[in-house]
Amino acid sequence: MSYARGGASANRASRPPQDGDSAYVQDSSRVSEAVKEVQRCTADIRKETSLLAIASRHKVEEAARRGRKAVEEGTRHLEKLFGLTGGDTGEQKKRLLTQQKLSENLARVTADLEASIKAFEAARIRATLESSELSRGDIRDVEMGSLAAGPAGPVQGLAEGEVSQAEVKLQAAIVEEYLQEVSTLEEDVQGLQEALVDLARHTQAQNEMLDNISEYTAASSVAVAGATDQLTQASNAQRRGSSLLYWLLLFAAVLAAILIFVVVHKANA
Repeated sequence: MSYARGGASANRASRPPQDGDSAYVQDSSRVSEAVKEVQRCTADIRKETSLLAIASRHKVEEAARRGRKAVEEGTRHLEKLFGLTGGDTGEQKKRLLTQQKLSENLARVTADLEASIKAFEAARIRATLESSELSRGDIRDVEMGSLAAGPAGPVQGLAEGEVSQAEVKLQAAIVEEYLQEVSTLEEDVQGLQEALVDLARHTQAQNEMLDNISEYTAASSVAVAGATDQLTQASNAQRRGSSLLYWLLLFAAVLAAILIFVVVHKANA
């Protein structure tokens, strides 16, 4: 099982984006890569759970570390997506739907990852308890054989019984530690799921806001069209009134010229 797969994806998007569109594409790609990395880590943990070999716990811890790091990386880039703006209303709505889908995918693979970790811990606990039961059964067989062997048997059986009790206490302490770790994992998963739910709600709120903006834009377009018609009608009426006024002024000027001509002609006569 390889654990170097997460390193390549961490370096692919190190260059700063040049504009909002490239930043959106970059962050969306990083969220998708984080989802795939979490899926790979979950598959690795499930594989080790089925094997439950000696080195399984170390491998699972490494896979869990990589998976949680990918979750944090994906969550960080998902939050950055909500701060990016650009494009028309249709493009923004399409982006919000994409963000909601990425948020749901990240929440799903995160839950799968933590569930696989808890399943591995539960399998280890069961294996530990079964091993403890087998050890105690072997010790009881030895005790019965020692009792049947002679007077020295009870002393030997008592010593081995004390060893068995010490092993049981040790196994109980290990189980308690595992249970505490599982409880902590559950709290972490719950907190992460709540954060992703908040992101989904934020996406839904932005969708509603864009719908309201679309409705307002449509209403504004209708109002602007009506105002344009009214202005056109007023302009036409003004042009007609101006034309009539010009003709009246021309008629008055002609009439005044005629009157002046008549007055001058009479004065000369």
